[in-house]
This record gives sequence, C-alpha cells and structure tokens, in this order.
Amino acid sequence: EVLATIAPRDHEPTLRNLTEIITGGEINHLGLQAAITLQALGDRNGLPRLRRAVDEQLRKPARRSEAALFELRGQIGLATEDYSEALDDFERTLALAGDTASMARQAHIGMLRCEARKKRIANLTKLMKSSGMTVAEIEAIGATDPVFQETLQQEKVRAFLAKLAGETK
Repeated sequence: EVLATIAPRDHEPTLRNLTEIITGGEINHLGLQAAITLQALGDRNGLPRLRRAVDEQLRKPARRSEAALFELRGQIGLATEDYSEALDDFERTLALAGDTASMARQAHIGMLRCEARKKRIANLTKLMKSSGMTVAEIEAIGATDPVFQETLQQEKVRAFLAKLAGETK
C-alpha cells in the first residue's frame, strides 16, 4: 500500500521490480502484495500472472493438497472480485487445513470478506458463528477492510454480534 501511494502511476522501474517478484517465483503473499500494488499503479497483468502461476502449481499432483495454495488463490479471487471462486478456494483451504489453526483462521476471514462483498447477510452470520471467532476478532477484520466494516454496521449484523457476545460470556 505504501509503495502504491508514493510511486507514480505507471512508474517503469517500480513496475518492473514488482513484476520480477512474481515472475521470479514468489507464489506467496509477497507475490500477492506485488500483484495488488501493480494493479494500483496501473498494471493489470500482475494478478492474472500470479493466478496462472498458482494454477500451474496446483496442477502438480504433489501440490494439490496444499492449503496455502488454495488460500492464496482465494486471496487473488478477492482482489479480482471473483467472490464465488474465492469462496470455493477458502472452503477448500479449510478442508485441507486440518489442525493448522492459522490457516483455518485465514480461510474463515477470507470467507467472511467474500460474503460481506456479496451482501449475503444470512450466510455471513452463519459463517461468523461457525468460525469460532470472537466478536472482537470479527470486528478486527473491519479495521483493514472498509467493505467489511460497512457490513458490520448493518442492523442485522450488529444484532447477531450482540447475541454472539452474550453467548460467549
């Protein structure tokens, strides 16, 4: 975000360096941030390029069960506003995460963010309940996600969170 704020739009050296992060094989969250920054600077090729690289890795039998790759692809779906595919990838992440609490948490957060963008409040509140997250953890998502924060202000969501807070006391 900082780089996208201070670098001039279409700044060739910055675009080149960010592209090199992706083409250099950074198929992780650094690659995702590079692709998102590229988009903010006017280059729309970063996210599709990263998506192709992730898809290529997922075609390898040894990597088809890696929760982290599905979580990353879900994040790419969020960034490209392909919420249905992102939801599918986050659900797959959750299924593959097993006992990995941090990966399951990331999948839940991604799913919540998708449902907020799709404005499906009933699904959102079901996910909030099934995630096992506290009200404070759910509200913290809104600190970095303005769309989610706006959704949290809806009356039905506020009522659900108040009820959830009462259940956990």
